[in-house]
Amino acid sequence: MLGVGIIGGGRVAHAHARATATNGATLALRGIAEVDPTRAAGLGERYDCPSYTDYHALLAKPDIHLVTIALPNVLHAPAAMDAMAAGKHVFVEKPMALTLEECDAMIAAAGKAGVKLMVGHTQHFFALNLAAHRTISEGQLGPLAMLTDTWYKPFGLHLRLPWFLDRAQGGGMWQMNGAHMVDRMLWFADSPVVAVKAHIANPLLKQGADDSALAFLQHANGLCSTIVHAGYRAGDERWEGEFVCADGMLKLSTFPPNAGLWVARAERYEPVEVAPNDPFSLEFELFARSILDDTPEPIAPTYARHVVQVLLAAEESARTGREVVIG
Repeated sequence: MLGVGIIGGGRVAHAHARATATNGATLALRGIAEVDPTRAAGLGERYDCPSYTDYHALLAKPDIHLVTIALPNVLHAPAAMDAMAAGKHVFVEKPMALTLEECDAMIAAAGKAGVKLMVGHTQHFFALNLAAHRTISEGQLGPLAMLTDTWYKPFGLHLRLPWFLDRAQGGGMWQMNGAHMVDRMLWFADSPVVAVKAHIANPLLKQGADDSALAFLQHANGLCSTIVHAGYRAGDERWEGEFVCADGMLKLSTFPPNAGLWVARAERYEPVEVAPNDPFSLEFELFARSILDDTPEPIAPTYARHVVQVLLAAEESARTGREVVIG
């Protein structure tokens, strides 16, 4: 049994708590840390566990073996480093960190402490995504030729905390949702990115962080992928990937209300039935198993570092107007 502590009491913390509960044979929630005293008390009462306003008090508990970090992006690296220094395994939400130097320090700290470090690239655990990835990777539609990810959604300005409107703190749509989209393109292409050309800006809401992005990714295996993302004031909400193969096409929409998987082997798409799952539960189950069995993390820290590398290269391309080569 692994004792779990959650650092941060925002929206995703609830998903972490539920995923812990659904893996009750291997995981037990033993504490939540949240700086707001009222929220901390409410979380402790809701999930029947101790609550703390200082996460260092949580890290001092010997019955907590695994810490999940659900903090603003700018705090991912410092909290993870503190947790690993305390000998805790760490699950941190994406993006891994804001700089490659922070990513490298986290990887080194995990090695030094002998603990596991996993970044929450949850796209790998949705049943629809797994079915789509299997269809492509098994060559059921022939070799993959090109792939694209398109996501339009409300920015939700009235719901955003101040840090989200400040890129220096890791705010903006590219860091939040671009991380998901880059991850999907890397995963489906099964190849790292070697060059990026991108436009990332804030023409829609004129806030202090980006609200739209276009990116062209060149992969090491010769494939190219594109990303189109916008957090709008008003518009049509959809997120779908489309994958063109030599012998057919595949369309994937992961989130409700239009979730589904479609395959075209002739002139039109036909739906594919996929039983739904709980991706957070599966994610936590597999990470717990890697800790207990001392096997590699389901998402390697070096992979998560490369996601950050692509995110930063795209931002550099947007600043300079030039393609950025990734060494």
